[in-house]
Amino acid sequence: MQSSLEQIPACQKRPRNLFRKKYVYISLPLNQTSYEVATVDRCVKKFSPDGKYIVAIDKACHSVFIHDVFHYPSEENVVNFTTLFPLKSGIQLTTDSQLICKEFMLFHEHYLILASAVGHSEFVRPPNQNPNSIQMTTLLDDVTFHCINMEDGVETGRLTFPFDLIFLSYQTCVHMFDNMICIVSSQHQLIYIMMIKPDGGLAKVKEIGYTVYEDDNLTFNDTDFNPDILYGIKQKMITFLFRKAYNEGLCSLMRFYNIFDQLRKLVIWRVQFIDKDNLIIKLTLPECIPSRSDSNIGLSLYLFYNHMTATVLQILDHSSHELMALLESHNDIIQNVTPPLSNWSNNKYERQKLKRQREIYSHSKLAKYFIFTIFIK
Repeated sequence: MQSSLEQIPACQKRPRNLFRKKYVYISLPLNQTSYEVATVDRCVKKFSPDGKYIVAIDKACHSVFIHDVFHYPSEENVVNFTTLFPLKSGIQLTTDSQLICKEFMLFHEHYLILASAVGHSEFVRPPNQNPNSIQMTTLLDDVTFHCINMEDGVETGRLTFPFDLIFLSYQTCVHMFDNMICIVSSQHQLIYIMMIKPDGGLAKVKEIGYTVYEDDNLTFNDTDFNPDILYGIKQKMITFLFRKAYNEGLCSLMRFYNIFDQLRKLVIWRVQFIDKDNLIIKLTLPECIPSRSDSNIGLSLYLFYNHMTATVLQILDHSSHELMALLESHNDIIQNVTPPLSNWSNNKYERQKLKRQREIYSHSKLAKYFIFTIFIK
């Protein structure tokens, strides 16, 4: 059987000569060390990928500061944070109760992507509800994404999602591929696809959830929604699983009917790009949303989806051996690591290490969670 990722044209193995040019330093000796360096009253977060800038956020979570990275000064100069990292620019993004998320930060070329949120003080019924929206389990936020040009220190774009629940810490529900960003709305069960324009503006390209085609709203606006009817991507998932069970025979079909109620309750929990056209969508039970963790959830499915053609390519559960084989053979593509590092896909020693680890887990009580723990969370 041909693997799911091999059906995607863009997912081709990288050329071997790319891995022959990798260089590794055994050690990095330090030529000088300074102690008791005076720091600034800010939360220093990250270096930019090109190493030119370092980003800091003030403790009030309202402003962002971009510092240049200079070479180490001579011994006669006073060493402090501002001499090592001179301030290039600072910009105030939010005020009052709207706070910048310190654990969220993305980079694209010379652009910096930040996120802020302001919570509502009471439970309010969101005006942008859809049939797939879940019952409110927590207070909702107005989430705003900011794009900043690090060279000029200017905010070039912002995009707000009102009355929403988006987990921002450590990019939990956000993934970026090139200039495309996908975002999971846990409240409305939507996947927002956002694009960074050449001038630094942010534009929402599409929404995937209860609609999958651009003209779906023309039909749905004139129809009374029925809670017993499946819409959008969930309907495509159920259809794919039914056809697969029907083709496999009576036993698979009976199992499909037995777990149908569980399948229809699944919610979108994580998403990531494989390439610009294809996504991996993780669906799990709704209990994971209030707890913000799916480590104890029994059923999880990984849906390989082409959002350009609205086609489900494959669906695998978290304990599938085919999922394990795909992760081993296409790890560098799935993880989107540039430049590619040593992993199971391109290094025989890493494959041997993984094989030993898998044998250990196969004889333990945690065998069914092995694939889950090494795949995307």
